[in-house]
Amino acid sequence: MSDHVVRVLPFLQGVLVWVWIGMALPAVAAEDAPVRDRYWELGVGCYFGGLGALTELDVARFDWVLVTFGNISSTRDTTELLNRLLKINPGLKFMVRLWPAPYVDHPPGDNHSATFLDYLYVPGVKERYLEEVSRQIHVVLDHIDKPENVIGFTLEEEQPYYLGGIAFMGKRNGDPISEVSPAMARFRSEIESERGLELVWNDETRLWWGKRWVEVLGEIHQSMKRESRDRLVFYWLQTNHTTRDMYAEGSSLDQFGLVPHFWAEVIKPGFCDGFFAYPNNEQIWEQQYVRFAREHHWLMFSQVSHPGTMHLSPWQTCVDLAKTRLPQNLGYFFFCSGLCAAEDNARVWNIDPGIPSDAA
Repeated sequence: MSDHVVRVLPFLQGVLVWVWIGMALPAVAAEDAPVRDRYWELGVGCYFGGLGALTELDVARFDWVLVTFGNISSTRDTTELLNRLLKINPGLKFMVRLWPAPYVDHPPGDNHSATFLDYLYVPGVKERYLEEVSRQIHVVLDHIDKPENVIGFTLEEEQPYYLGGIAFMGKRNGDPISEVSPAMARFRSEIESERGLELVWNDETRLWWGKRWVEVLGEIHQSMKRESRDRLVFYWLQTNHTTRDMYAEGSSLDQFGLVPHFWAEVIKPGFCDGFFAYPNNEQIWEQQYVRFAREHHWLMFSQVSHPGTMHLSPWQTCVDLAKTRLPQNLGYFFFCSGLCAAEDNARVWNIDPGIPSDAA
């Protein structure tokens, strides 16, 4: 036996011992693994679509900024604005809302923002969409002074309203007026050919829609992960939509606003890290968001909306809910429409009491 083999044997024996120990120990489920406490890693942020009446100092005072491409241009000018904010507050963090949807003319004369069905069925749309995802990510990461301060990205907001083609607003099984959404009607022949079935709005169509939706989201989320060098990715579901997790097993899929997938089909390692939450009232906050973050250790961030018409609880309740002490709760961003002081105090019962009654 050579000296080289003799020297290696003790090392191999140690490896074999560790392999044996690993085989002997029971597997630890993800839900049972130690939870990393990431509470308030973001803190209090600003929904940012441009300065408007704000100054750069106003924005830089926040802990983080939600940069909303689509409201503000996805160009170097915006990145240079972020660099000016960083000069004021070097610790300022950023999350970027991507808005990559190209316009499509399909069929000819029907010019519209691309939905996931265009992504699936119109040649070239998928490639253009993913190219724009990459461009918007890199216009920030390649030119910002502190790329380490860019913590993550979200694909649009209020899904599936835009990318999904408004499929689940008021659509019920057997609806004689509008069986499918216009976005689906554009692709009736393609969908019927793929499925071998007539396109009608029923539970089978809902499940098919959910399956294809999850597939497209997964491709885009993986692209976001890759292009951003594995930064956080979040799924932003519109608050008046639900998922299958929120109903008992065997429940009908014919529910208003039900997007027919489970959270875990979208939020999973290598694809998506967490979700957007909305502290509308105590029940919605707990049942639609907190319990899933707690159970699966998914990260979450939320929106505190200043206008009283945008929440179902007193102002202070919404703030308190958003600050729930949970290891997965990264923080919230503040949203104001710009007309908060002009709310009719006599009509809006839950307005921020800090606004003077005579404020204009």
